[in-house]
Amino acid sequence: MDLLMEQRRSQRKQDQVIAQLSQALLTLQQEVSKNQFQNGSVNNRLLECENKTDKLKRELETVKGTFEIMKNEYMMVVQNLTNVDTKANQIDKEIVMLKNLKSVTELRNISDIFNKTDRNELEIQMTNHRMNKVINDANARKQDVIALYNKADLTENNLDKHLKELANRVILVAGATRGTYADQQTILFHDIIISNGVRDVDSFKSTGAFTCERGGMYQIAAYIASNANHCSFTVRKNKAYIGDAFASLGDFFETMTFISVVELKVNDTIEIYSGRTGQLVYGNRESGISIVQIR
Repeated sequence: MDLLMEQRRSQRKQDQVIAQLSQALLTLQQEVSKNQFQNGSVNNRLLECENKTDKLKRELETVKGTFEIMKNEYMMVVQNLTNVDTKANQIDKEIVMLKNLKSVTELRNISDIFNKTDRNELEIQMTNHRMNKVINDANARKQDVIALYNKADLTENNLDKHLKELANRVILVAGATRGTYADQQTILFHDIIISNGVRDVDSFKSTGAFTCERGGMYQIAAYIASNANHCSFTVRKNKAYIGDAFASLGDFFETMTFISVVELKVNDTIEIYSGRTGQLVYGNRESGISIVQIR
């Protein structure tokens, strides 16, 4: 009967541990989903910038077409000026010829010629005014297009930088090395499952110490399975205590879990220490650690 009661207590404790692990896994899945959502949002912003860039290119082509029309109008104005100069020279010649005329009718013809000249000069002035207005409008449109293009280019560069930062975030997941550890001995993790943004993986495998290569906020999660009576493990940053986990059942293995968020600077270390001498740590991914940069 005592054995049956003991087995039931063991089963309840194992169910509690499984529930804790499920909650930790759910938290990690939510974080991954959040990162995926952020990546999707960034991709949408990048697509929007590409669409704006295409729109700016089309507006630039429109400005070029307007400039060609203005150029043609300017050539027409130059031609009109040439014609006016020709007419003015002709009028000067006619005035010289008419100096000796005494007929009133011929003098009226001269007055008509002067009136026509005045009208031509007025038309030339109006044409020049319209041409200057078109040129000013085109220059203003050109500056607007250039400003929008530069702004779109800057936004695209910022998005590229953000995407690179997301892709380079540190993610390390590893299974523990099975063995019997002494009190305060560093637990090793040789089974590397995921390694992103970590250059010195071999050092971590051989020493069990994670060395931060990129400063930021990190989520530390560890689970250790052992059958030692009153088993425990301690998590330390730069050899200083930041948390631990315990289990008390002997002769049947239990899983201890630890989850926390810490700020790490470059060259800071994270290690997992055994909590007692002769403590067996199960391997084959029955024990493990995950270190994820969240910011």
